[in-house]
Amino acid sequence: MSTASSTASTASPTTGAGSTANGGTAGGTGTTPAAAPATVNLTRFDGVASRELPLRLGGSVNLASPGNAGLMVEVWVAQNVDSRAKLDAARANPTKLSYTWAQLGERVPVVGGAFAFDQKLSITKTGLTIYPMKVRVVSTTGGRVTELGATYTFLVWAPAQPLSSTSASATTLAPTAVTTVLPISSKPRLRSDGLLTDNDLAGEIATGGRLDRLLTAVDQASDQPFSIALALDPTLLKALTVMENASGYQYASPSGVRRSDKSDEAAKVLAALRRFAGTPGNVVFALPWGDADITALLHADQAHDARLAVTNGRMVVAQILGDTVENDIKAAYPVDGLADKQTLAFLSDQAIGMSTVILDDQLLPAVRATPTPTALTVQQSTNPVRALAADSRLAALVTAPRNDQAGPSVDQSLADVRAELAMITAEQPSKSRLAVLALPRDWDPPVDFAKRVLGLVAAPAAADAGYQPFVEPVRLPTGPVDPAAGSDGASGAGTGGTTTGDTAAATATTTPAGSARGGLIYPEWAAAVEIPTGYVDAVEHLRDEAATLTPVLCDQVVRVANVNTVRKLDTCDLYAAVVEPMKNTLMTALSVWWRSDRDGADRRAGAVQLSQEVDGRTNSIRNSIQITASEKVTLTSREGTVPLTVQNMLEDGEPNAYPMTVILSLSSNDQTRLSSPAQVPLTIEPGAKAQVEVKLSSDSAGTFPVYVQVLTPDGEKLTSQPARILVRSTAYGSIATAITYAAVGLFAAAVVLRLVRRARRRGRGDASGQTTPGGGEPPSAMTGVTSAGPEATPSADRATTPVRRIQPNAAGAQRTEAERAYAGGVPANPSEP
Repeated sequence: MSTASSTASTASPTTGAGSTANGGTAGGTGTTPAAAPATVNLTRFDGVASRELPLRLGGSVNLASPGNAGLMVEVWVAQNVDSRAKLDAARANPTKLSYTWAQLGERVPVVGGAFAFDQKLSITKTGLTIYPMKVRVVSTTGGRVTELGATYTFLVWAPAQPLSSTSASATTLAPTAVTTVLPISSKPRLRSDGLLTDNDLAGEIATGGRLDRLLTAVDQASDQPFSIALALDPTLLKALTVMENASGYQYASPSGVRRSDKSDEAAKVLAALRRFAGTPGNVVFALPWGDADITALLHADQAHDARLAVTNGRMVVAQILGDTVENDIKAAYPVDGLADKQTLAFLSDQAIGMSTVILDDQLLPAVRATPTPTALTVQQSTNPVRALAADSRLAALVTAPRNDQAGPSVDQSLADVRAELAMITAEQPSKSRLAVLALPRDWDPPVDFAKRVLGLVAAPAAADAGYQPFVEPVRLPTGPVDPAAGSDGASGAGTGGTTTGDTAAATATTTPAGSARGGLIYPEWAAAVEIPTGYVDAVEHLRDEAATLTPVLCDQVVRVANVNTVRKLDTCDLYAAVVEPMKNTLMTALSVWWRSDRDGADRRAGAVQLSQEVDGRTNSIRNSIQITASEKVTLTSREGTVPLTVQNMLEDGEPNAYPMTVILSLSSNDQTRLSSPAQVPLTIEPGAKAQVEVKLSSDSAGTFPVYVQVLTPDGEKLTSQPARILVRSTAYGSIATAITYAAVGLFAAAVVLRLVRRARRRGRGDASGQTTPGGGEPPSAMTGVTSAGPEATPSADRATTPVRRIQPNAAGAQRTEAERAYAGGVPANPSEP
């Protein structure tokens, strides 16, 4: 309602001021056109009044054109509203209400364009009442009352309440208990190389900057406990420590890397946070590292990284501000209070141990519109967990005015917030309930607005305030949840029970809503703004790529018994200096700041910028190892060596130049033709070269390619493209050698057999006194055989086989058929048949 203003010309039903003062309304017929429209701006408005406390407001009037005199200001009220729904309707359409002036005193003049109103009201209501209010400027020139312009807000009438009949110290009005959660956060901008992506954070922490305004509002009560709980972004704290470095810091810009001196503002912010965290009674808890989108990680089956984000966030905040942040407070505030049952189960798991989770009240809807139920529910998840339903309408009112937008004044906006809180109390004035104001991570309030809002919800009313307090600030309940706290069966809403560690008696902060709120739901619009699973998978792939560098940077090759081996180091400075920052930066690329509903493409571009920086750095390290080898290598025997040159291309002192331990692996498409050592480990210093001769052996002759791949000590590929060497082998293989040996053996056996047979024939010829065939002498007579003659009888003589001579060969020698058959039938010369 406070955002609406009017410059329309509306007159009272009568022309005289007296008739208007006697109860006339601002609407109706008989209007008179305004001489000159005007705007009314409230610059001071307390927003609350009672019988003891007068209405105080002041402001200015701006005329569209000069020339009007006799300007007066009147305060009018409409019929009081009795529910938050009617309050919303009055806020949305203030001009449709009927306003009356009779009870709010006299007009006040406009002097020098300003006015001040300080009058007690004649309202007779005895209970807490909320009125829509109209402040209008009128012209009384010529005896006519003509409205020139108006602005709209709300008035809380809070008279002191009578004492309760049961207690002399209690009243019939039970104030609403209000707890507030304020994130101290900013978009991730810390790169893995220690640079910031930009220098915008310097503007946020400078005097008057967004974070400066928030911390100024918080620091107003730094010497005593403050009911506001701070949700701290560990990535922001880490960036501030970089900026407060005595030697200055560096950040990226379109023109290149730039340097800035030490930031005194960063040191001031950290000092204020340490002071707040160190004050007994104050509540401080850590957001996940990088404010990672835990729900998106869980939906992408990355529970391990979600757990790392939570634990690392606690650890970093504890290191910077103190151990109590990590050990005492187990609270979680998902982005905008959006989390499903899977996320709640993860947070309440014993490994995470959250006892309190702040959720949007639209995920824990009220069963009835009126009255507003308490924000406290107990959800039976993995373990019982306290789920607080943050009031979305209250947060919308607080965040509507922005520092960079024109609109209602700080006082008018604050009046809206005060009226909303008063209405929660007025809906059920005899029963205290808990209301949670959870502010967004990018809250950018106008100057002094944060201080005024936090003063309203965090500071109790003074004893002499002059009105009945309707708000009671309380600390965020974070104590252990009573395991006996039940739930409404399948609904998942807490049915009762109290928490322990906060207070002994059941109060608004310890009594759950029971059946007044439904179970946890996760609407489609909430799921639609998550970081997409595909993008989560892409970033997780880059995290795996960065993790492969751990053994490359953290192992070393040592020589044991003349054998190169890889020894794992117990500690590794390069992991903390190189690998861990890359993995952490990639986690910030999954921050809730990059969700699709948070300033759209500009925010998503920031996520891509962070992931690309790590991707480029990872590739620079991986590709710094290069292999040089001859394109062709010839093996003149079964075994040989292949000379290789391995070089770390980055010189010492250059970015990403580190000693690297790698393993060379040789392979061939045909494993049957090549054998070589499986792994050759070595460590290469920046800018150094190593000459390596790798032994090879080949089982067959031929030409085939051999590939040299650079691996990590864990066996992962370090480079995507292996070096290719063409190996030519002239050695016989084992099969060819066996065949050759077999052939030679058969040939030798044939020769020996022939010589043996020839020797036997010669032996028979010598025994008969005849020469062997071809020996030059006639064969001797066989024993027992006579020569064939005319006198021989057929029965007494053995028939002999005629010996037919073969045609002489070219040398004139002739062979018998037996000799030729013995020789395998091979002609002695071409003329032999």
